[in-house]
Amino acid sequence: MAAAQLGTVGSHSAEIRDYNLRQTAAHPEIQGITRLAAFIYSGRATPWTWLNSGGNMDLRYALRWSWLVGIGLDRLLSEKISGADLRLRPVPKTCAREPKSRRKREPVDTQLVMQATLMLAEQNPFKAPRLDEIMRASGIYPKHPAYRHPDFVSFLKRLWLKERRIVHKQRVWREVVDVHEAAIKVVESNQPISQKAVEQAMAQPGSFASPIARNYFAWFTKRVKSGDRGVLRPKVAPPDVKAFWAIPKI
Repeated sequence: MAAAQLGTVGSHSAEIRDYNLRQTAAHPEIQGITRLAAFIYSGRATPWTWLNSGGNMDLRYALRWSWLVGIGLDRLLSEKISGADLRLRPVPKTCAREPKSRRKREPVDTQLVMQATLMLAEQNPFKAPRLDEIMRASGIYPKHPAYRHPDFVSFLKRLWLKERRIVHKQRVWREVVDVHEAAIKVVESNQPISQKAVEQAMAQPGSFASPIARNYFAWFTKRVKSGDRGVLRPKVAPPDVKAFWAIPKI
């Protein structure tokens, strides 16, 4: 009773306890002292420590051991038993320690924010939804913890990166195609190809101030002067750029 009050089964009964532990471990259904740990829901090396290091047995494990072999704890600690005395029965799973989840609990309404973001992204695949748009679609204020959820933040960053890429790509193509078509007009009219002549033939002359447009004009002029007639063919924009231009700008 003193041992039970302390919560451990002390070394005063270690000799008999260890003998009975070996008898339990030798049972065909247990097959070893290490596997005994799984039956009483203890640490893998805990029963080994009791036998080899003379450690005290926690009362909870002693009671589970008593339940497992079907023998009272007072008898297990006071007299030696044989293998024929064992009547194995499983220890209730409620004694098992549930593993702690490493994932933090998701804030309430996180799914509503993600669904609203996905819906807006489908409406315009080239534009990242803005927070005010997500708020109107989901009905959840941006200060809600769902807006700081790692999955939501990473998803929104990918949408922003996608938008930046397509905006830059279509801008390059718009300037290059404009310079290309204007330069072809100048060449076909038998005019001397010059920056001023090409700029006057462009649909948006202001874009000629861009380094992209000037660099392309320099490359085009060099190819024409070298006799390359292949550069006079019309340029065809990629499908994603055409799709971006086709979406109505609101």
